[in-house]
Order: sequence, then structure tokens, then C-alpha cells
Amino acid sequence: MMLGPIFNKPLRTLSILVQTAYLDALTFCLSLRPPLLTFTPDLLKVLQEALAIAEAEDVIKIRQARKLQLLTSSRVVAIELMSVAMSCSEFHAAEHHEFRNRIIAVFFKNLTVSSKEIVLVSKKGLSHVIIQHKLPKELLQSSLRPVLLNLADHRKLSVPLLKGLSRLLELLTNCFNVTLGEKLLEHLNKWTEPAKISAAKIWKEGEDIKIAAHIIHIFHLLPPAAVKFLDPLVSLTNQLEQLLPREGNNPYREPLVKFLNRYYNESVDYFLRLLHNASYAKMFNSILHHALAEPLRAELAKNPDKIIAETFRPAEGRPQIELEYQGILLVRTLVKFMPGWLGQHRAILDALVSIWNSELHQLRTRGEEAGQQQQRENKYIVKCMLSYCRSHPEEVDTLFYMVSIFKDRSTLDYSFLQDFYAHEVAEKSSLAQKKAIMYKFVDFFTNQHITQEHKVKILQVLIIPLLNASFVNKDDPAEIVDPVLTSVIANKILDCNSTATPEPVVSESGAMKPIKSQEDSLSIELLQLATLLVRYMKASLMAHKKELIKFAWFYLKSEDATCKQCAHVLVCRFIEAYETPPKIIMPVYSQLLRAYHQEARSLVREALDILTPTLDKRLPAKGPWIKGTRKIMVEEGHAVPNQLIHILQLLTRHPLLFYRCRALFVPHIVHSLARIGLMPNSTAENRRHQHLSQRFLSQAQ
Repeated sequence: MMLGPIFNKPLRTLSILVQTAYLDALTFCLSLRPPLLTFTPDLLKVLQEALAIAEAEDVIKIRQARKLQLLTSSRVVAIELMSVAMSCSEFHAAEHHEFRNRIIAVFFKNLTVSSKEIVLVSKKGLSHVIIQHKLPKELLQSSLRPVLLNLADHRKLSVPLLKGLSRLLELLTNCFNVTLGEKLLEHLNKWTEPAKISAAKIWKEGEDIKIAAHIIHIFHLLPPAAVKFLDPLVSLTNQLEQLLPREGNNPYREPLVKFLNRYYNESVDYFLRLLHNASYAKMFNSILHHALAEPLRAELAKNPDKIIAETFRPAEGRPQIELEYQGILLVRTLVKFMPGWLGQHRAILDALVSIWNSELHQLRTRGEEAGQQQQRENKYIVKCMLSYCRSHPEEVDTLFYMVSIFKDRSTLDYSFLQDFYAHEVAEKSSLAQKKAIMYKFVDFFTNQHITQEHKVKILQVLIIPLLNASFVNKDDPAEIVDPVLTSVIANKILDCNSTATPEPVVSESGAMKPIKSQEDSLSIELLQLATLLVRYMKASLMAHKKELIKFAWFYLKSEDATCKQCAHVLVCRFIEAYETPPKIIMPVYSQLLRAYHQEARSLVREALDILTPTLDKRLPAKGPWIKGTRKIMVEEGHAVPNQLIHILQLLTRHPLLFYRCRALFVPHIVHSLARIGLMPNSTAENRRHQHLSQRFLSQAQ
């Protein structure tokens, strides 16, 4: 009784909204199990009308948006009703056979329409039919014939047609012959001549590229024998990509990746063999970065031996440098997507380290004359080695290899590596790892094949930050630098001859590098290392006091101002830590008082601030250092204003030390105030010193 109005009038006499509502109600009733309706003549009559609605021409041709939406909804509901009816056992009777075939034909036809909603319900309905019953061969042929006829001529191709073919292949792969791929390749080859395609004026602007992309998309749906199309399809796609107007949005990449994913083993082998071809190498690297290329990356990751054989150890006659670069790119890509991968394949790391340390590689990629590709090659290797270090922090050798990147200037940013050394290595390494780093440092430093520049960077970037962080964090120094290491460092590394250069060093450009500057740089770093050890490990170094003071004293004679003042800082730390004869202390103090020049000014100040508080403890009670300070201030400060300012700075930084002898300094300070601050041409810094001196006087009063 409730459904009576549905059968009273033909659907065509009703409005579209009412038609849709009636069809939706019938769909619900037939979807129940058991169905609420039986297949009466009235129901069959409505199914006939629903079939007519579903067979209507493509509703996309209707211009009015509202009417288009209503007609599409009506057509979708009609197809859903027929799909539900096809699953009812009562509809499988012999008398309904022809009717069922007509419905199946409509499903096939609607796979190629423009409306996504209609395509979706038609594909779903056809899928259910295929699962339940084997389709008759005649029906299949008659249903596929319109699609295949249009495929015969490339001028009849359209996006809806190719999408429909893709859906048919998803449902009926076994019903298609692999020769379909040959025809598609023949069509795709037409797109390598874009001038002819444009001249034909068959498609709207931009639609021709979409058609080519959809042709490529079909290949991954073909039967398994379609692997034979790997080479021609990749070759054609490569040509088409080079014809694209820009490189950003590549419509061919995703469909090609889907094909390559299906035959990932063959695809990886294919591209590895062609890495010597720059075009294919670039294409493969780009494909590996695609979001959908996980099967390809996984296959490549499973075969490190293939990577080594094809890139790092190529057969004779193949371009080794180019293949090495491509191998580095492949490893970098895998490391980027699989951070722990390199840690599982030591052979790959060994190959990278071998390239990194080779003279040919360093000559080709280091220095300002190296091109962008060569510089990027170094950065890729560093990224890979960094990944290995994070996976195996107990293996410290690689830390020392990476440091060499800082030897030469580069336009690339390596702050990420500096942060790694400063934070992950210096602050987060265990005591055992730090101890291993120190032992490896000794091995590297005593190796005659390691350049002085490399040693300088090891000290600057790795060793000194590591020790400084450990001491600041109050780690046990003996757990990092044990007695054996202490002895080796004191006797072999902190040695006056350790910075000697055995032979001239030649730069990548062939120019001689200044040996003196290399020696001074290394000396400065060693002096800083010694200063750090004396400050925090004075008890452990007690047995090596003689070697330490000899090392520091040697550099007090250096012509380089920075090196000389670093030596002063070390000597001052030594005096602070150990009992020292006055005959050593007073000359050092006097030299620092006279070091008023701008060179290494901060180091002079640091040395004085270390030494001055210890003078009362290390020198006789009469305080000869006070008289010495006044003597230099009076005799030399009168003629040299900067000398006077230098001593006044010391007084204002340590007012309490000089308070008891203020009578020796106050008269001369008062006399000098005008000279250092009241003159019109006095500098801002001098005026600041005048203010500080006045503070000193106020404290003295």
C-alpha cells in the first residue's frame, strides 16, 4: 500500500525530484534481505524506465548547473537501483536474461562518461556482476567494441575514453591482450611531435598533454607481459618530459611511477644500467623522490651490491666520475627517505669514504673554483656520513673524515654539520664515546698523511668543543682523558715540533699555500687545547708540568700576535694551577702590561684577568708586581696614551686588588683624566675609561 503511488504513474510524467525519490525508495526495498519487493510486472516496468534514464545521453552537455545536478542525481539513483536488482536471485531467472544483458551494457557504457558520480556507481555495479557471474563472451565483445573502435585512431582519443579504458582494465584485465600496449605506444609516439598535434586542432589547449598522461597511466593496468614495454615507454616518456614547457608540474611522472612500481625489480635494474646517460640518471633520481615511489626505493635499498657494482666500481670503459656522482645521489636519496638504511650497509659507507679521501675527488670538488655540482657532491656525502654516525655513534672514524669539509671555502651552508658536532657529539655523546674520540684524535694527529689544515679543523670543530662541553657539564675528566692519553698528548701533541710542516703544501689550483699561517693556526689550536686541559685537569697533568711550560714558553716568542697571546693565556693558567718561580711570573706579567696594541686584545685581557688575582699568592709578600705596574704606568703611559688606558682598564677590572696600594696610583690617575677623556677629540672609548677611572677613585676614597 505504501509503495502504490510509485507504480501508479509512469516516471517520465513526474518531476525529476520525485523520480529520484521513488527510485531511491525502491533501491532501499530491494537491498533488504530478503527483499521487501517481488519482481512483479509493475516493478519490472519501473526497472525499464530506470534503464531508460541510465541510458540517457551524457548529462554534461546540459548548460544549467541546477538542472545538471538534478539529472545526474537521478541517473546515479537509477544505476544504483539496477545494481541492487542484479544481485537479487529472483532476477536471475531465464526470462530476465536479455534485460540483465542490457543493464550490463549500460554499466559498460557509463564507465566512459564525464560525471564522476555516474562512473563510480557504474563501476561498482559492474564489479558486483563480475564477481557473481562470468560474463558471456558475446556480451563482453559487444560492450568493449565502442571503446576499442575509438582507440584505433589517436584523433578520437579523449580523457573520458581513456579513463573508461583504465576502469575496464581494472575490472577485466584478463580480457585484454597485451598488444593493446603496442597500439598505445604507437599513439603516444605521435605526441613527440607537438607541432603536428597542435596543428591538428583536435583538442583544447592543454588537453593533449592530459591525453598523453592518461595513455601512460593505462600501462600499469595491462597484463603482466606488459613488462616488455619498459624500455620504449620510459624512452617515450623521457622525450615527452623534455618537451614540457616547464619543469615544475610534470603530468607524466605519476602514471610512469605506477608502471615502474609494478615491475620494480626490472625497473631498478634498467635505470642502474643507464646511469651513465645524464637524461635517464636525472629522471631516475627524480622518480625516486616521488611520493608514490616507495616500492622502487625499497627494491633499490635491498640491493646495495648493485649500487656499488654499477656506480662506485663500474666496469672498465664506463665513465667512473659521473657514475660515482650518480651513486652518491642514489645513496643520498635512500638516506633521506630511510634514515637508518646506511647504518645497515657498511660497504656503501666504505665506498663513500674511499671517494671522500681520494686525491682526485678533493682536487675536483674542493676550493672556490669547484662548480656547484661538485660542491653539492660533497654536501651529499656529508649528509650520508652524518646519517651513518647517528646510527653508529660508537664508530668515530667518520667524525674525523667529515671535518675536512671546513678546510676550504664553499658557497654551501654546512651549519647543520657544525650543530651536529656542537650538540649531538659534544653534549650528548657518552663518556665511552668521548674517550674513543680522543684516542682517534691522537691517531689522526700523529698520522703524517693528515694535513695541518685538517688537524686544525679537528681541533676547532670537534676536540675543543667536546672537551669544553664535558668539563662544563662536570663529566669526570679521567673517564675521557685517561693517564695514557694524558701522557701522549703532553709528550707527542703538545710538542714544539708537532706543528712543523715537513714539506710545502700545494692548493687545488696549484698555488703554494703559506706554510707560516698553517703553523700558526695549528699552534693556536694546540695552545687552546693545552689551556683547557690545564684549567680542568691540573692534577692529571702534574707529572707533565715541565713539558707544558716548555711548550707555552716556546710560543711566547712567536711573531704572530694571536699565537703569542694564546701562549700567554696558557702560561697564566699554568701559574694559576701550579707553583711557579717568580722569575717566570714577573716577565710574563710585564709583557702583558706592555701588550696594549689592538692585536689579540681580548686574549691579553683574558690572560691578565687570570694572572692578576694569583699574584699575591705566587709572589713575595712585598708585592713587587704592584711597583712594576706603577712603574710602567708612570714611565711609559706618559708617552703612550694607549699604554696608560691599558693599565687603567686593569685597575678598574680589579679595584679590590689594588685598593691597599691606592696611594701609588691615585695621583697619576687624577693627573691623567684630562688626557684620556676631557679633550674634545677624545674617543668614546677613552671617555668610558675616564668614567671607570673615576669610579676607581671613588672606591679609593
